[in-house]
Amino acid sequence: MWAAERQDITCATKFLEGALESLAYATPRLRDQLFLEAAVFQAWFRDNPSKALFWVYRIRNKKLSRLQKQRLDIALLWAEGRLFDAWEKLGDGYMTELRALPASPGRTLAEESAAEWKRQMESRMMTRAWRSMYSLSRQIEPSALQAAFTSPQNQKIASW
Repeated sequence: MWAAERQDITCATKFLEGALESLAYATPRLRDQLFLEAAVFQAWFRDNPSKALFWVYRIRNKKLSRLQKQRLDIALLWAEGRLFDAWEKLGDGYMTELRALPASPGRTLAEESAAEWKRQMESRMMTRAWRSMYSLSRQIEPSALQAAFTSPQNQKIASW
């Protein structure tokens, strides 16, 4: 979780794989936590909803807290490509529920983590938007673009 919080995919992968190799020695509660982390990892870092669901199906029914379920739902929405829905659920649902917890250093840390996750989402959303715009601009033939700007209709507008 430490490496994932810092967006260090290499270390997060290594630590998660090491932890998953030790499942035979984990308590049922710890196994559920590891499955949750594996699901969130696949959804958030890999954008892979099918592998995320592979791990979700290993979590015992009704063994996650409401906050854990919301975190998982947010990550799955993200992996499904429903970026705005994930962002909105993080801001409106998850962060609101965190603020309702009793004041404590743990709550403060969780709020800071959620705020950072939201910033990461916004950054990724902007990056994807720019990539899409760039990709679209590359699909338009330069000659067609030039012709659109030099058409007689545009020249009339320019002479006004």
